[in-house]
Amino acid sequence: MKKRDGEAACRHSLGQEGRELVLTLECKECGGRGPFSDPGCLGGALEVLSAESGVDSLIVSGHLECQLRPEGMAVLDRLVLLAGDLQQLSLRDPPRGYRDCGRCALRPAELFPSLRTVLLADAAGFPSALRDRIARLLATGRPAGEVCRQCLTATAEDLDLLSRSFEELARFIIKQGFQIVV
Repeated sequence: MKKRDGEAACRHSLGQEGRELVLTLECKECGGRGPFSDPGCLGGALEVLSAESGVDSLIVSGHLECQLRPEGMAVLDRLVLLAGDLQQLSLRDPPRGYRDCGRCALRPAELFPSLRTVLLADAAGFPSALRDRIARLLATGRPAGEVCRQCLTATAEDLDLLSRSFEELARFIIKQGFQIVV
């Protein structure tokens, strides 16, 4: 679903069912194809989940209603956590005393929000986007100075952490899909 500035990604409501906080997405209003059948739908749901805390269950309300089981919610929760990690990484301040950071495409304030956008819009495309950013980092060659080297080293460590986090998420999704008990 397309959103206007200041609007939530998806129309939604919160309710209580017993002890559970239930989030209902009003998908019929959107005109999209419905329950997570396109990346925009999943991205909208993840945006709402990242803004609402403590949600126990999700109902996708369209022509038919479907409710995610706890296993499905666990997958969405992990995607939201990864999106939160990307947001947090984007807040790393540039090194003191360096003026050219604003022009660097690998600065945290630009790099990590762009990856977050990819994750929320097309989670399946995230590994490719991550590999692209890592390749760009490796292609920078020799940093302009010590300050750049320190920043690029920290960014490389952050990208490595994200890569491992996404691999762990992929293993978790496969485990949930096959209901493998370990």
